[in-house]
Amino acid sequence: FLKIIFVRQEKAKRLAEQVFNEQKTTKSAKKQKNAIITVLNNLSKVFYKLFFFLNWFFKSVKPVTAKKIETQLALIGNPFNWEPVDFIKLRYFCAFFFFFMILLVAIGNQNPLYYVFSVLIGVAGFYYPQLYIEGMNQLRRQKIGQALPDAMDFISLCLAAGMNFQLAVDEYVKRNQNLLADEFSLFHNEVQVGISRIEAFQHMLDRNDAPGLRGFLSSVIQSERLGTPLRPVISNQAVELRGKRKQSIEKSIASAPVKMLFPDR
Repeated sequence: FLKIIFVRQEKAKRLAEQVFNEQKTTKSAKKQKNAIITVLNNLSKVFYKLFFFLNWFFKSVKPVTAKKIETQLALIGNPFNWEPVDFIKLRYFCAFFFFFMILLVAIGNQNPLYYVFSVLIGVAGFYYPQLYIEGMNQLRRQKIGQALPDAMDFISLCLAAGMNFQLAVDEYVKRNQNLLADEFSLFHNEVQVGISRIEAFQHMLDRNDAPGLRGFLSSVIQSERLGTPLRPVISNQAVELRGKRKQSIEKSIASAPVKMLFPDR
C-alpha cells in the first residue's frame, strides 16, 4: 500500500515538473565534521557543566579576538555552531585533556621524560583546534579554486547568450552543488533584498580568502565601479585561472615519480 502511494507521488511530481517546468533546487554543501573534534567538543561541554565555576574565566573576550575567531569560523561554515567563547573554552579543554592523558602514563612509569612529553602534548592540544580550522580553510580554498574556472566559463557563456549577470549566477547556483555555488547563492540573496551588487561583491570578498576568487572579485568590483562590461573581465579571468590550474596539475605530475618512490603502507 505504501509502495503504491509512493509511486503515485513520484508520478505526480514528474507531471508537475513537466507542466510547470519546475526546477529542482540544489542543497548547499554539507558541513563536514571532524570525528576527533566532535568527540572533544562533546567532552568539553560535559567538562564545563561538571566544573561550571571554570566558566567564570571565559566571561569576557576581547572584541578584536572575538572578531578574528568569528571570521575564521565563518570561512569554514562553523560546522559546530561555535561562539568565540566556545572555541576558546575548547582550546583550553584540549590542552588539559591531552596533558592529563599523558600524565596518567607518566605516573605509571619511572622515566621522568614522560612528564616533559605531557607538557609538550598539552601545548599541542591547545593548538589542535586552531590547526583544524586552518586545515579546513585550506581545503575550502582548494575546492573553491578548483570550481572557479568552470564557473567563470559557465557565467561567460550565459552572458554571451543574452542573460544578465544576476540570471547567470542564478543558473549556476541551480545547476551546481559546491562551496562556490553556496557563495554565489548568498550573493544572489543579498542582491534580492536590495543590497547593491558592489556591496554584495564586497561582502563576498570579505568572507573568502581564496586567492583566485579574491582576484576575480576585485576585478569585477573595479569593472562595476567603472561601468565596463563584465563578460570580457570574466572571460579573461577564466583563461587566467585555467592556466594556473594547468600549471598546478603539471607540477603535481612532475612530482609524482618522487612520491611513488615512498609508497604509503
